[in-house]
Amino acid sequence: QFEETPNTDLTFLDLSGCWLEGTHELLGRALRDGIMPDLQEIRLAGLKGHGRTYDGRDTLTNPVWIELLESVCHQHSLQRVVVSGNGIGRSGTGHAAAALAKLPQIQYLDLSANYLDAAAYQALGEALHETTLKELDLSHASPGVRVLAPSKGSKTMDYPYQVSDQDQRHRAYAPIQVFLEDLSLNTSLERLSLVNCGIGPEEDLVIECALSDHESLVRLELADNPHGEEGLRC
Repeated sequence: QFEETPNTDLTFLDLSGCWLEGTHELLGRALRDGIMPDLQEIRLAGLKGHGRTYDGRDTLTNPVWIELLESVCHQHSLQRVVVSGNGIGRSGTGHAAAALAKLPQIQYLDLSANYLDAAAYQALGEALHETTLKELDLSHASPGVRVLAPSKGSKTMDYPYQVSDQDQRHRAYAPIQVFLEDLSLNTSLERLSLVNCGIGPEEDLVIECALSDHESLVRLELADNPHGEEGLRC
């Protein structure tokens, strides 16, 4: 229950696994109106609602997610944010989630076990140009298939799009690649978790180039990715 008077004692809030569809406005208003001015960590993992993830689990609908994530971005005191396992990634939800990296005091952001597409990864990469973020978890947040880069004059293909035409494989890439290319412009990250993100040899090469001059990163997690021999050499 969120009261209208500020609660300066609350620094940690965990609503993971709760049904928030229809009641999210209460939380959103508390975040936007500064009811919890000293809140440092919020956990919203595996929220339930009328939406569905790709694997059939309950989640919030896309409009509700966008509204809630935008409200979280108003809570400038936050240092740690967890929104894992929610099916975030399409219809603007991924872009709204990427904005969390712009929180002025953010230190830790967990976006794992979602379904981020190329547009979401691009927004996240751009957000990392100027951020205080030190730890980022994107594990299990890629569709696990390679998608087609749009040819000249075509529209970006919706994901997940399985590449099956042999003649088009040269245009295939992992959606996370657009994020990896922006890592060279980040200076704050100390830990980056990319477990099971569909990272292959091409993406490993991008990582090698992007992190060659990165001075702060000390921990990089790349388990359960199809690196291959070429990727491991990077």
